[in-house]
Amino acid sequence: LLTSRFCPTMLSHPQTRNQLVHVLELEGLSLEDSKELLKAKGLAVNSTGLQNLHQQYAGSRGLLSQAAELIHSIFDGDVVAFAQEEIYFVGDIGSTIADQVVHLSALECQVLRSLATAVQPLLRQTLWATLPQPMSKQAYYEALQRLQRAHLIQQTEGHFRIAPLLATYLAERAHQQ
Repeated sequence: LLTSRFCPTMLSHPQTRNQLVHVLELEGLSLEDSKELLKAKGLAVNSTGLQNLHQQYAGSRGLLSQAAELIHSIFDGDVVAFAQEEIYFVGDIGSTIADQVVHLSALECQVLRSLATAVQPLLRQTLWATLPQPMSKQAYYEALQRLQRAHLIQQTEGHFRIAPLLATYLAERAHQQ
């Protein structure tokens, strides 16, 4: 059993998957499951607060648990007061994502910034055009592949977009600088 935020190269190719190797990509919790988790952590969450926390942390069980701990220790369990601060990546919560971002190459960071500032998902060619040149297309495609394996970007119908949780993190970080 291997659990990781990054899909190893040998497991990312469909042809290497067989009856002995299974890859399960975990999605975030549903809104109802997030509600149950937060209730179990002792938080009284109204529908607006629940929706806000669930959306900000993309239903991530780990991040929601860390947020619940922070809300208890700093905000006396007041979810509304926490949400009003609009700082979602404090302490352990921020370091979880920062640990992943710190290992990215300069090109991968540029790709993320371009996707974070885009209003909508970008075609592969459009994304390429937004990046500083010159760079090799090989390096560009390798960066896209690494970011996909790290689940930091997603591709749907030929369009790339940044993971919503990461977009929020990068926007908050840019606002603080």
